[in-house]
Amino acid sequence: MELANKGLYIFNCWLNSRVTKLFKVRTFKFLLAFIYICSLFISCKQKTITKEVPIDLPYIFKIEKAEDLSVRAFALSKENKYDEAINLYQQAIVIEQDNPKLFFDISECYAKKEDLNNALFALDTAIKLDSLNPHFYNNRGLVYWKVHRDDDAITDYLHAITLGFNHWVTYANLSVVYYWNKKQTKACETFKIAKQLGLPADIISGDKHLTVLQEACK
Repeated sequence: MELANKGLYIFNCWLNSRVTKLFKVRTFKFLLAFIYICSLFISCKQKTITKEVPIDLPYIFKIEKAEDLSVRAFALSKENKYDEAINLYQQAIVIEQDNPKLFFDISECYAKKEDLNNALFALDTAIKLDSLNPHFYNNRGLVYWKVHRDDDAITDYLHAITLGFNHWVTYANLSVVYYWNKKQTKACETFKIAKQLGLPADIISGDKHLTVLQEACK
């Protein structure tokens, strides 16, 4: 009997060990799957409309050197040399601190580098200098969306529209934020306006969110 009990004890220990190892393996696999799904969630949300809108900001430079630095910085940004462009914009800002265009342009460079905190700070400053320019709110809405501040993104997109920014990009981005926040009716209404304003079919087919909206809003 003692030998049988001892054998049963050894078997139970072995079984517990196997169960523990199996549990650990399954738990580890579950955690890996969870992390992977979370990463997909974040990356999907960050991929939205990135097409630029031609902007002619109505600001006159007071100091020639600041304007020269701005022109050179803009040329560098078009070559994707964002760090060099930012350096020149910063020099221009030191010279002319009350020009909203400089803060708007440098914010775009920061956004291209995914330095979203500095992009927001620059846009906040541009808006403090000129609170009636819809382009500033449109771009800040996009940055808010990227940092998961959806309510702020919606507010800024709507404000841009109120100020007269009647472009398909704003409506398309707004429709995506609405849909992401389970406001399908508003999303479809806004998406319809975006298409009426000229949202290209190739943009829709090339964007995951807009493709989903296209199907959901039929």
